[in-house]
Amino acid sequence: MSSHPVPVPAVISRNVELIGEDGLVDRVVTTATLPEECAPRAGDSLTVGADVWTLDAPLRSDADVPEWVLLPA
Repeated sequence: MSSHPVPVPAVISRNVELIGEDGLVDRVVTTATLPEECAPRAGDSLTVGADVWTLDAPLRSDADVPEWVLLPA
């Protein structure tokens, strides 16, 4: 992502349960799936309508579709 706004396709998933080492829900987060060619990095901003998030950490990277944990900005 660049320092100026660039439209990118994103799939936002809310209420994603992350399972901890004990097999119980550790936390519930919002995630975004972004195309790898966008080169997303931790700290990048993502705006969808009135919602603004910061990319926190990659959740998984399956093939060409990285999924990121989002933090409210």
